[in-house]
Amino acid sequence: MSFITEFLIKPQKHAPVRSPAGSFTVNSKGQIMTSTLAQSFPSADLHAIAKAVLRAFGSSEASGIAVRELSIYYLALKIVARRMRGGAILFLEAHSRLEHEKQCLQTKAAFVPEAEPALLPS
Repeated sequence: MSFITEFLIKPQKHAPVRSPAGSFTVNSKGQIMTSTLAQSFPSADLHAIAKAVLRAFGSSEASGIAVRELSIYYLALKIVARRMRGGAILFLEAHSRLEHEKQCLQTKAAFVPEAEPALLPS
């Protein structure tokens, strides 16, 4: 009977999942070398993030564009990746909704071209 009451009648409360905060380094093959993130953060997610970042750095290099730093803003997470010789260092930090909206507005303002006076209607 305790089995039924434990799992069916009284649902277990789970602690909320905290956004990760810390950094990790990867070599050029995507292998994680060091990490300051909690061990509870899934290593599969770390590998997926590292693979995507290394792919972005590789694509930029193949295009002839020198990218040394990459910033990615999600609703609750900010990722900053810096290219290093033989790999990259990635910083993960919690990102609030207000910070996310502020960053989106700054990014949008940076990409809005200023109108040339000759093109303005008179």
